[in-house]
Amino acid sequence: MVDINLIGDDKTGETGETGETGETGDTEDTEHTDRIEDFTQTSSMDTQELAFEERTETFDTTKTAGFAQRRSYSSLISTIIILLVIVLAGWGIYFFMFKDKGDTQQAGFTLPQDSGDFVENVPADEDNTLDFSSDENSDNGTDVDPEFQQFEQQQPQQPTFAQEPVQQPESRPQPQPQRQIVDSPPARTPTVDLTPVASQFLLNSKNAVQAVTDVLSSVPPNLSVTLLSYTAQRVRIEVVASSASEARDYANVLNQNFASGNFSVVSENQIASNGRSLDKVLITGTIRGSARGSNDGAQFLSLSQAENWMKQTVGQFGLDLRQFQTHPGNYVTDYQRTPIMLRVYGRQSSLVGFLGEISAQSINVELTKLLLVSPDMISYSDENLVLVISLFLYEPT
Repeated sequence: MVDINLIGDDKTGETGETGETGETGDTEDTEHTDRIEDFTQTSSMDTQELAFEERTETFDTTKTAGFAQRRSYSSLISTIIILLVIVLAGWGIYFFMFKDKGDTQQAGFTLPQDSGDFVENVPADEDNTLDFSSDENSDNGTDVDPEFQQFEQQQPQQPTFAQEPVQQPESRPQPQPQRQIVDSPPARTPTVDLTPVASQFLLNSKNAVQAVTDVLSSVPPNLSVTLLSYTAQRVRIEVVASSASEARDYANVLNQNFASGNFSVVSENQIASNGRSLDKVLITGTIRGSARGSNDGAQFLSLSQAENWMKQTVGQFGLDLRQFQTHPGNYVTDYQRTPIMLRVYGRQSSLVGFLGEISAQSINVELTKLLLVSPDMISYSDENLVLVISLFLYEPT
């Protein structure tokens, strides 16, 4: 009995173990099936999400391309508008700027004296363009001119009549006549009926040339002229002589030749030149105009023609034209008046001939101030002179 129970227990145990084992197997199969289904469902969801993302990406790409295209059109339109604004602004600036400039140039051509560049440089006194002399303090000629007092104090320095002292070597050869190819001035056209302004400036020029010519022609051979100035009928002449008495005798000759001249000696100084003792004497006086007007008319030249005429005439007399300078002018009763300064170097006789040609040709200039001075005021070894002329050119308007 004992053995049977043991076998039965074993079967029962085996059966129980078998039953438990079967139940356990079923449970494991169920869990495996559930896991497969869960994995399948998860894969399906992932597939759906991927499909959704692909559709979304496709939609976003299309939307972005359209937006970029519209943005490109907007940028193009904005660029065109900006370019149009720049072009219009540049055209407006160009129009107003060059319109104002053209008006200014036209006004400057019509009225040169209104230009700011010229007005600032125009002296208050137009006749002082070349101020190398001043009026005497008295009419009797006994007072010494302050200008010549200063001139005496500066000896033996170079003269101060010009801005730049003329340096001339002692052995400089005589300049030869220079023939220049220039435009010939227009043929002289006589005009019987001269305006009062033209008659006056022609007469003033003739008086100035005649006064200087008469004074120089009366200088005796024993005197050397080192300075001669003429301004508004006022004459100053400086001579160098072996003795002061010779210069005083010359002053008496001038009073005989010019009854109303009232010439007198205003200063005497002793100087040393090349080992010799000389006397330098300054004489002043007045020469009343004796020239007569002419009905032959004037030869009217433009500024460029006048410059060419001066260069050509200077060359004909063997002179050296060292300066031709113009200054801003003004209007005077139907004329444009332009100040000019000339500086010419050469022999005394040639300088006198050049002045005589200006007077004889009756060109449209007024000689207001003349100055003849020696370029060597120390040794007086240079026999030539420097002629400085202040004149006005009258051009009809």
